[in-house]
Amino acid sequence: MTVAMIPIRCLLIALMLAVGAAPVRAAEPTYPPGSRIGLSAPAGMVPSRNFFGYEDPDNNVAIILVALPPQAYADLDRSVTADALKRQGLTFETREAVPLSTGKAFLVIGRQEIEKAKVRKWILVVSSSALTALVTVQIPEAAKGLYPDAAIRATLATVAIRTTVPIEEQLGLIPFKVGELAGFRIGGVIPGRAVMLSDA
Repeated sequence: MTVAMIPIRCLLIALMLAVGAAPVRAAEPTYPPGSRIGLSAPAGMVPSRNFFGYEDPDNNVAIILVALPPQAYADLDRSVTADALKRQGLTFETREAVPLSTGKAFLVIGRQEIEKAKVRKWILVVSSSALTALVTVQIPEAAKGLYPDAAIRATLATVAIRTTVPIEEQLGLIPFKVGELAGFRIGGVIPGRAVMLSDA
């Protein structure tokens, strides 16, 4: 080794250490068509055609996104207890506060038996001024190795809420075309079935 090679080698080592120490940016959240709630889904999951959320149909894994009125957060914060979950057939494990940029949130983890299959369940309730986001993750025991706890926590940390859903995106969820709205606004869409119009 020559003296001239030593600085280059040191420079390469320093560069590798700097790259290794750089913070890893979480993937940007995506929104299922028509949903105001989005997140960065784990690898292997795709937007569902059956509900707002993501799924891995081969392994019966699902992330279900439900938008509730803003005031629902206080009700859920008060009513989601170990006893209440037990009455719904869910074995309570933990409940913890989760810091999110959207607002206050809490996470409940438990287990449930669904159609004779043991399922690990994550329920995240997120508060925002626009709505309350209810995010439920269901992972059968057989798929736990594919979706470890660390991956689910990383996914839930990316939950985001958008202000509106573009009209074109909402209309793309129904099996027919809507032409002129004649001054009406879209009040809601039932994917694959109907569109509700409002003059308010």
